Amino acid sequence: MAAAGTTVSRGQALYWVNGRPIPLLYGDPEWRPLWVGVADGADVHALQANLVALGFGSGLKVDNRFDWVTAAAVRRWQASLGLPQTGAVMLGDAVYASGPLRVSAFHVTAGSAAQPGQPLLDATSPQHAVLLQLDVARQSLLKSGAAVTVTLPDGKTVPGTVATVGAVATTQGTGNGGSNGPPPSATITVTIALSDPSAGGTLDQAPVEVAVTYDRHPQVLAVPVTALLAEPGGTYAVQVIDGGARNSVAVTTGLFDDQGLVEVAGTGLREGMLVEVPRA
Repeated sequence: MAAAGTTVSRGQALYWVNGRPIPLLYGDPEWRPLWVGVADGADVHALQANLVALGFGSGLKVDNRFDWVTAAAVRRWQASLGLPQTGAVMLGDAVYASGPLRVSAFHVTAGSAAQPGQPLLDATSPQHAVLLQLDVARQSLLKSGAAVTVTLPDGKTVPGTVATVGAVATTQGTGNGGSNGPPPSATITVTIALSDPSAGGTLDQAPVEVAVTYDRHPQVLAVPVTALLAEPGGTYAVQVIDGGARNSVAVTTGLFDDQGLVEVAGTGLREGMLVEVPRA
């Protein structure tokens, strides 16, 4: 079997059965034995496309029809694998997937007897993606195509794009919704594609942070959130230090960012003014 952590590409063996290599092919899976004379179908098309991509398709037309030219291409492919050159492809002779696979775990050991229906291995796409469990209450913050920033465990930040936003909510947590505990939280799964798929290196199921910019206000004044002073009536003010004097200036707040700053506007406020914040 291919070693755990190995990326297997088209034409390479994913595992062996009785010394016979079982290669990986791309496309729709084969659902029947294929030989000269079978009815046309998408599975024939997928096989032909793979034979061409692997360099065995000289004179082969990819047209869903398994003819003698296709059989000759199959025999050349079988010869390259050291297999009997039958010109036919039986069920189980290959594994089909949409692209390369990264082997992550095994459920059997080399030399063990194969059992019907027994899982052999776990494999995923080698392209890193981020799965975000988003509270349904915040669903409006993310749309397909939205730009995000992903922070990896080593602190490196990578741009990303929202690929899909799940439509089905699932319940997580231990809350039972009764009087003795909080209600369980409902989340949807958001898939995020990294702009640089290689940025994740060898990470697998590692925790990351996702920052979302849901609005942008350019050319505004901002102060530390800790500079805000609560005023009667639910309003806010800041203490401005001007020439040693402290003056309270009423402000209205706007956007908050993830760096501890808040947008403010107030009469007399201008860029460069000093505001008072609590001592750390």
